[in-house]
Amino acid sequence: MKLALVGQPNLGKTTLAHILQFQYPEKISLVPDKFEIIKRDQLPEPKNILALKHYQRALFFFQKELEELVCLGSADKIVVCHGSTLDVLKYWPDSLESFFDEIHSTLKAETERYDWVLQLVSPTDHDEIYPHLSKGPKNIWMRHPQYISITVENDFNSTARKLANILHQIIEKVPYQQILESTADKSWPYSPREENLIEKPIQN
Repeated sequence: MKLALVGQPNLGKTTLAHILQFQYPEKISLVPDKFEIIKRDQLPEPKNILALKHYQRALFFFQKELEELVCLGSADKIVVCHGSTLDVLKYWPDSLESFFDEIHSTLKAETERYDWVLQLVSPTDHDEIYPHLSKGPKNIWMRHPQYISITVENDFNSTARKLANILHQIIEKVPYQQILESTADKSWPYSPREENLIEKPIQN
């Protein structure tokens, strides 16, 4: 089983991911933050659009290979991914179609890569914007059939407890709808099933 922990930068994903790993060492395996690895190895910053495309494609395939590598040794564990293969979509300098053409995939295939999506959201900015999506909410993860949003509170420990509680229920195989109802985020402006997003096929 694979779970994506996503959200805008500086919301505490790295810290929260390590907290989960510490709390459930026998139950989860963690896919590390690709950006931390890149910073450590000091890859050159792209200087033009062509270089930016190479950079974003490299990030996509790096994330994909990291996930597959961790999954190989985690048959009986939940694999918690720090981010997702679609993180780079926010910074792609061309059309949505060109992105998926160049990585030989689709939006549907990349969202279906994950069994669960837990998205950290800011109390003041709930949208994780993907500017190339012209129809429906800009937050592509709301279309995932097992999507839960978690508002990051001023009390970081409270956010950590909320996330750990959700993961515990996933480990215990509690049904999605039951988890959703027990962790309902009243500050989130949309219902995950608004406009039948889950029932609609995801197109690229």
